[in-house]
Amino acid sequence: MTTTQATCAERVESHKESRLADLKVLYRPHDCDADELVAFCEDEGIDVPEDDDESLILDATEDEIYERQGSYGLCFGYTEDEETGLRYFRYCLSTGGPHEEIRFFVDYSGSLYKAEFWLLDWYDGACRTITGDDTAQATWDFFVEIGAVEAAFAEWEA
Repeated sequence: MTTTQATCAERVESHKESRLADLKVLYRPHDCDADELVAFCEDEGIDVPEDDDESLILDATEDEIYERQGSYGLCFGYTEDEETGLRYFRYCLSTGGPHEEIRFFVDYSGSLYKAEFWLLDWYDGACRTITGDDTAQATWDFFVEIGAVEAAFAEWEA
C-alpha cells in the first residue's frame, strides 16, 4: 500500500499558524494569554508555574523566553531568488523536510512592505502572505532593533 504525503499547499496553513504562535510568544509575549505562554514553554522545556494568571507566568518565564529569541530560528540573511531576481531578507526557521522560512521584503527606505511564510519540501512549495500580521511585524522589528538587518545587508554588499 502506497501512501502519499500531503502537498505543501495542503500543509502550509497549519505550519504557518504553529510558527506564528511561537513567534508571538517570542516577540510579543505581553500580548499572549496563559494558554499560549504555557504551550510554548512546555514545548521549549521551560518550567511554568501552576497558575492561570498571564502576568505571573510571564514574570516567571520572561528571561528564558527572551533568551530563545536569538536561537529560535536557524539563520537570518539577505538573499536573491535565482528565478525571479527578487531580493529579500530570509528568516530560516527549519531545514530538511520540510523547510520553513519567512521572507521579508523592504522598500528603498528599509520599510517592510511585504512578508511571506514559506513551506518548502522536495520540489514542492507553498506560501501565505503574512503582511500586516502583528507577529510578523514584531519579528521584523526585532531584527531591525538588534542590527541584524543592517548586518545582513552589509554582508550582501561586501
